[in-house]
Amino acid sequence: MYQISEAAALSGLTVRALRHYDAIGLLQPATRSDAGYRLYSNEDVKALQRIRRYQGFGFSLDEIGELLTAKAPDRLEALRNQRDAVRQRTSDTAQVVRAINQEITKENNGEKERPTDGSVPKHSSANTGTGPGPSLFRAFRHCSLTLWTYCVPSPRPSRWTPMR
Repeated sequence: MYQISEAAALSGLTVRALRHYDAIGLLQPATRSDAGYRLYSNEDVKALQRIRRYQGFGFSLDEIGELLTAKAPDRLEALRNQRDAVRQRTSDTAQVVRAINQEITKENNGEKERPTDGSVPKHSSANTGTGPGPSLFRAFRHCSLTLWTYCVPSPRPSRWTPMR
């Protein structure tokens, strides 16, 4: 049996998440100690790992609760449906990127932009010594992407410290 902190570490989740899952009935610990501490079995830890994987696939906690108790054919169908939904979102995102590129071309007086590799474009103010400079362009490299969320530029790169 594992205490809550050990189960959290083994599953890659937080103690707070495990308490939440217990409170909503998603996954309750196998037993409790005499002092009332949550104790998790090996099967519980495996279920927690599945929960984490399913969250990574974009399932809601309600859907995950159903998946944990579903039979194999139903889980396969749900996974296939989720895969198709992710593929559709990927396609939609690609269309948005194409539309943005077309708008950039229009704004750039018909001149197509080179593919981005994270470097500062030649025509930017970073090379002229005026304007926001390279740090503005670096901010766009600090964003995080997942299959189901859009990348939003970070307002401040991690090397910046908040103003006081």
